[in-house]
Amino acid sequence: MKTGVSLLIVCVLALGGLVFFKYLRPPAPTPGVFGQGTTLTSAIERSSAEGKPVFAVATADWCGYCQSYKRGALADERVAAIIEARTIPVYINVDDDPADAEKLGVSGIPATFLIRDGEIVDRLSGDIKTDDLIEWLEEKAPATEG
Repeated sequence: MKTGVSLLIVCVLALGGLVFFKYLRPPAPTPGVFGQGTTLTSAIERSSAEGKPVFAVATADWCGYCQSYKRGALADERVAAIIEARTIPVYINVDDDPADAEKLGVSGIPATFLIRDGEIVDRLSGDIKTDDLIEWLEEKAPATEG
């Protein structure tokens, strides 16, 4: 009987830890590459003037996959360098900016968009891994000379 109770206690503690780290952990900070707080509308305007595509990410604080994406690929220095050099980054919290999320047709999060001339040219869904995001950016937003 003691073994059964001990096993039950271990299982309850393990489940409690899982719930805490998966669901009660504070949201990841907004990645630094989005530090300018550029809106989708102003980014699209700048995109036309500068000739750079808009790199937009739609996310939410309550979304576990979004937190993983923000702590992973979006926090990676290599990804940030490419985004800063080749695009105009926009961070969209779907709860705070529902109109922007609707404008992009966000149906699931996290969602990543590349926009040129106000039109979505490509999108990715889910928690994208660092190397996959770098490959996508290098293909869709190649470096320009100048």
